[in-house]
This record gives sequence, structure tokens and C-alpha cells, in this order.
Amino acid sequence: MNNKFKNIIIFLGDIGVFYIAFFSGLFLRNSFSLYQDILDRNLVPFSLLFVFWLIIFLIFHLYETNTLKNDLRFYSLAIQALVVCFLGSVVLLYFFAPDFTPKRNLLFILGAFTILFLIYRSIINNYLKTQKRINLVLIGNSKIEEKVKNFLLNNKQYNYHIKYHFPSFEENISQIKNLIIQENIDLVVYTKDVKEVNKMLFPFINKKIESIDLATFYMDVFKKIPLEEIDEEWILNHFEQKEFYEALKRCFDIFIGILFFLTFILTFPLVALLIKLESKGPVIYKQKRSGKDQKQFSMYKYRTMYQGSDLISPFTTKKDTRITKIGKILRKIHIDEVPQAINLLKGEVSLVGPRPEVTSIDYQACDQIDYYIVKHKIRPGITGWAQTHFGYTDKIEEYKEKFEYDLYYLINRSFALDVLIILQTIRAPFETKTY
Repeated sequence: MNNKFKNIIIFLGDIGVFYIAFFSGLFLRNSFSLYQDILDRNLVPFSLLFVFWLIIFLIFHLYETNTLKNDLRFYSLAIQALVVCFLGSVVLLYFFAPDFTPKRNLLFILGAFTILFLIYRSIINNYLKTQKRINLVLIGNSKIEEKVKNFLLNNKQYNYHIKYHFPSFEENISQIKNLIIQENIDLVVYTKDVKEVNKMLFPFINKKIESIDLATFYMDVFKKIPLEEIDEEWILNHFEQKEFYEALKRCFDIFIGILFFLTFILTFPLVALLIKLESKGPVIYKQKRSGKDQKQFSMYKYRTMYQGSDLISPFTTKKDTRITKIGKILRKIHIDEVPQAINLLKGEVSLVGPRPEVTSIDYQACDQIDYYIVKHKIRPGITGWAQTHFGYTDKIEEYKEKFEYDLYYLINRSFALDVLIILQTIRAPFETKTY
């Protein structure tokens, strides 16, 4: 069972659990009786609410494979998501559906759903660990092998079992062939220095053994791309020109840019007043950033630091004393980004994409990090995969890992991934500290 199919099964199961909870909650609420008029009055409103709940579950990572195990992280995320579902439902019912009654039904339905959901997810998480394991052979010598092995050992929901590891290919061809025959091997994963694996596997074509390079396997599991396991050919083979997607995305950017610009106009008087009351300097801060094709542009933000702070260092650090009090609030809720509506409408940035870096940092990264120039193949973004999974860094050494997430986005960019990034960005201020 592959990871996408698992997530579909879990998603459909959540829908089933909801409607069981829906009928159960109304049954209990109405003294163990259930009439047609009660169902007619509640079915549509609560079905719409459940769509909202599913979005919350997506934001809280409850459909990601690395979350699907019965540990503290899963139950913590599940409880947090259910609390947000309750609070959000109260707001929606009381402010947007004031005529809907009785609202107390929410307590019974959500209560029943919470119990059934936690039981169902606990059972399905255990079930995933008992599924048929994918027997895997790892061939080659790489720095990231131990990370892969340890991760799969501690995350059995992926159902991968590394049966053997051969550091050398040429010296162990006969042993690998015997192993394939005797041990029912399903998958061969090989490092970039290993050649002719598929030629070796051809005689076993009827066994339906799959082979995949370590970089692609790592990308599927960790959602980032290991730079030490790729080369120029790998990037060219995986990078696609997506003209239709890019054109539609640009239309979406313009629509969002208009909304952002209206927000900018509405918030400007209050934000400008607060900034000016605390510190001297301009309200809008302009900074040179590197965009598509490494062209420089001026990115606009509300000023969140004392004037002249950028002359000290282009990096922002944790607990940076240069950030003003109002600046901390603006950064926390991302209001400081609203002036980028101008950049969005001008086509200098997209809503989703690799974050544009300060030009001096960008030049350093290009010099020190392999393939970093690929980042400039598409428009940079206001938010991105690296922002939601890695966050900010003030060390050029850490830009390598950040770029691994950016490269994942470049290779896998799609509307579905963009929506996921936007939803996870909404939760980001409440999940981690931003600075």
C-alpha cells in the first residue's frame, strides 16, 4: 500500500467516522430518537462544517505519513486540531449562521466525533505497522544511508524493511542476485555512483522488482532532495517546464495580489501610526532581493526594525534586539508581508515559491551551495515549502538544507502542493516562533 493510497483510505475513513458521529450525536441529543426533520435541518450545515474540519486536519499534518503513528506528537496534533475545529465551528455557527438552531447539537456531534476519531486513528495507525513490508535492498555508499535506515526503523508506518545493504555493487552482484531470488525483494535503492542496476535486474523482470535511485527515494520519504546524491543530469531529468500551471498560477497571483493590496490600503493607517509612534524612520522598508533568473528587485515590507539595522547584518537572528515591539507582532502574524502585494501584482514574486534572498546572501549561497542557481528558474514566493518545513536561518551553512526543501518544491510544484503550503502557512505563527 503506497503512501498516497494510505492517505486516501484514512481520508475516506475520517468521512465515515464523521457521519457515524453525526447520527450518533443527534440520536443522543434528542433522547434516543431521530426524526427526518431533525436530519434535514442538520445534515447540510454540519456537512459544510466537516469540510472546514478536514481543512484543519490538513493544516495540522494529520494526513502526512510521518505523523501516522501512535505517539505523543500525533495525539498532541490531533487534540490541537479538534480544539480548533470546535472554536472555529462556534464562530461559524454564531456569527455566520445565527438562525441555525439548536447550536447545542455541535457539542454532541463533535463529542461523539472526538471519541470515534481518536479510536479509529489509533486502530488505523496500528494497522499500518502490520501491513506487508516492502523488502528493500540498498546498494552503494552514501553519507545519508544511516539517516534513511534509522528513520525507517523508527517509522514503521512507511512499511519499508531494509533487508540488506551492500556498500559495493560490482563486488556483490552474484550475492545480490541470489538474495533477490531467496528473499522476495520488492525494491532496490541505489546511490548515484552505482551503475547498471537495471541491467542486473532485467532477468528478474517477471518478479516485478522496482528500482529507484536514493535521491528520489529520499525525496519521497523526507520531502526534500539530498544534494550529495544528485547531479546536473538528475535535475534536468526531473525538472519540468509547466507552462499551463505557471500561467494559471499567475492569474491566481493577480487575484490574491488585489486582495492583498486592498488589505494593505485598509491596514496602512493603523500600522503606519504604530510604527511611527515607536521608532523613527520610513513605514515601508525596501530591500534588494534576487528574483527569477537572478534579476534584482526591491521587495516591500512594513518596517519592523529600528532604522539602519540592515547595515549591521542582513541576517535576522532569534531574539534580535533590532526588532521593535510592534515589529515582533507584525512578524508573528505576517502583517509585515502585506506590502508585498505590490511585488505580487508586478509579477516579481508569486504567492508560493522559494523565498527570495537578500542579494548579498544569494550570491554567497550560489558560490557555496551546489546547484543553487536552479532556485532562480521560477518566481520566488511570499511563502514556500522551505518556510513551512525549515523556517528561517541566520547561518549561510544552514542554507544548504533550506535549499533542499526549495529544490523539492521546484521538482514537485503543483496546485495541490501550493494549497497545502498556503494552509500550513496559516498555522505557522501558532506552531513555531518566527523572527
